[in-house]
Amino acid sequence: VKAFLQFADKQPSAHLYMIYHTEELLAELQQLLDGSQQKDKVILIGRVPNLDLQNWYNSADIILSGSHYEGSGTAVCEAMSCGCMPIVTDIFSFRMITDNGRCGLLYEAGNGPALLAALMQTQQIDIEEKKKTSLEYFKTNLSFEAIAGRIQEVAESLI
Repeated sequence: VKAFLQFADKQPSAHLYMIYHTEELLAELQQLLDGSQQKDKVILIGRVPNLDLQNWYNSADIILSGSHYEGSGTAVCEAMSCGCMPIVTDIFSFRMITDNGRCGLLYEAGNGPALLAALMQTQQIDIEEKKKTSLEYFKTNLSFEAIAGRIQEVAESLI
């Protein structure tokens, strides 16, 4: 959030909508926002029913994740299925999900300056093109159809 607030200083049209399941850091986050001139750029949404997530993803250009570890990256995959460009931490699962960053941007987990640099990089890249790349990669590699096709290929190779 600190990196995003710095980015919002330079990019006034940027907004961060935070969807989260737990609130253990909410007081600390609210204190951080209260001390910022850009606090209106961060909108705390909280818990959203799974069925409503598609609406959020469809209205966003970018999904941002700061995970230090992730088993499956379901939220990022779901966002990519709606055409969001991922800005995610450079961890194994996200490297695979983003085709080593080809579909989005990777940054070091826990590194605020690296996140800020990734956010700043969005000013130089064609986000619409990255969104198309993300959606196409999802369809050909991460969708149920793509996964089922690979499983079928493996199964047929065993016969």
